[in-house]
Amino acid sequence: MNLRTLLLLSLLTFSFSLFAQNRADSLSFGFLADIYYATEPAAWNNESTEGLYYNYSKREEFNLNIAALTARYKYGKTRINLGLQAGTFIQRNSAADPVALKYLHEANIGWLIGKKQKWAIDLGLLPSHIGQETVIGIDQPTVTRSLIAENSPYFETGIRVSYTSSSKKFYFAQLFTNGWSNMYMSNARGFPSFGQQFTYSPFKNLLINWSTFMGDLSVGESYQFFAFQDFSVKYSFLKRFNFTGSFNSGSTFRFMVERKPIQGTSFALQYKSLKKWSFAGRYESYNDEYALILPSSILAGKWSAYSLNLDCELSNQVKIRFESKRSQQISSSLVDSSSSSKKHFQGFTAALQIKL
Repeated sequence: MNLRTLLLLSLLTFSFSLFAQNRADSLSFGFLADIYYATEPAAWNNESTEGLYYNYSKREEFNLNIAALTARYKYGKTRINLGLQAGTFIQRNSAADPVALKYLHEANIGWLIGKKQKWAIDLGLLPSHIGQETVIGIDQPTVTRSLIAENSPYFETGIRVSYTSSSKKFYFAQLFTNGWSNMYMSNARGFPSFGQQFTYSPFKNLLINWSTFMGDLSVGESYQFFAFQDFSVKYSFLKRFNFTGSFNSGSTFRFMVERKPIQGTSFALQYKSLKKWSFAGRYESYNDEYALILPSSILAGKWSAYSLNLDCELSNQVKIRFESKRSQQISSSLVDSSSSSKKHFQGFTAALQIKL
């Protein structure tokens, strides 16, 4: 089942609900915008990391990272989400997708199952189940995303069956998708990838997440079996501190013998003052020496980075944010051994972020 079929089903169900019922239970709208300016001082760099990131990818100019308008409709046990998006993030992240589909931020339909509605099934274009750093910048502890997040899916297309406990402390989801961040499935392959997600929140201020993926890594005609897992933690303490930690690892396999691994870690700590100022720091490392996910053999390899952030919260819906980030390519790709090693990059990003 491809995305066009899923969208058609969504529209038919949505139309039926509108005309068959006197009124909707709820219809709500959301809006987000992320305007930024990013620079890497030329005097400090021989090259640019522009191709390394999907967010804030344009340099030396004011631009729109993402703007999205979403509509959320609920009637009884039926829920429908539809959103449109634009910005430089879409130009990078959805470059391989059809023009008619790349501007979809979200397009899915779901049903709650049972009297207690603990089970649910959703299908269509869904937010990714991997990692805790989303494209919604105002919700993140730092301006830019870690390389772990940038090289994991921001969306997935398929079917999700989920369970939420009565206490809301435990959540489980089983997914059948079109692969690793693919809008549609290649006719040459024709079988899905699989994913799972487990979240546990024993306390209000602690969230533990474990996500897995098994299936196709490639976006072309050739099939690459990829096994991947992501473990992350969010913890708030002393009322003003927020900690986020992530660890992921994955490997492609060929004939179950040849193994090509990737691995990454990220740790961020945020402090919120009384006067609506926030300070945050992050350290991260990422290893993709075989250019499995990183966009080219020149950028692939071992990376480490750290960043410092300063935020000013104008209101609950608006933030002005600044980040200084230093990245280092520790070693070059094993695919292209001719590329020089130990490249240093210093970057600055300023952003105005809105979420209504």
